[in-house]
Amino acid sequence: MPDDREKIGIRTANGFYVTAINGGGMGEDANALPIHTDAVVVQDWEMFQVYFDDEGSCIIVTSGAYYLTAVNGGGVAAPANSPVATDRESIGPWETFSLEEQPNRLFAFRTASGNYLSAVNGGGMATEGAPLHTDQTQVSANEVFMLVPVKDEAKK
Repeated sequence: MPDDREKIGIRTANGFYVTAINGGGMGEDANALPIHTDAVVVQDWEMFQVYFDDEGSCIIVTSGAYYLTAVNGGGVAAPANSPVATDRESIGPWETFSLEEQPNRLFAFRTASGNYLSAVNGGGMATEGAPLHTDQTQVSANEVFMLVPVKDEAKK
């Protein structure tokens, strides 16, 4: 597990990276989806920080200093809006995840409702549908992610 001070890329099962469009700041009602899963390299919008509390829960912070949010605490597939938002500036249950270690140094993110963050089709999606859902109740290939430490060139 990466040190919670490092920046990471969140890589999907198919090798794509999760992107917080504009570095975050977009809610579920945005005209464009706040999250994509089609990046093949980590740049600023693909950098996140994961912070842990003493109970093992974590929050995910975008490069724009917003919290990744499972709308309604999870359990959301693809409504007209996105099941995941990147515009929250304070931490509540919807911004808190349990990080569950899986085989092969992979991890699953469980939402407050007990559902899992899922990269639709294992990643590779931009604007069609909602690339990340929070409606899965069991971990399969689309619910596992690799946390890849990345260098923040701005902090050199």
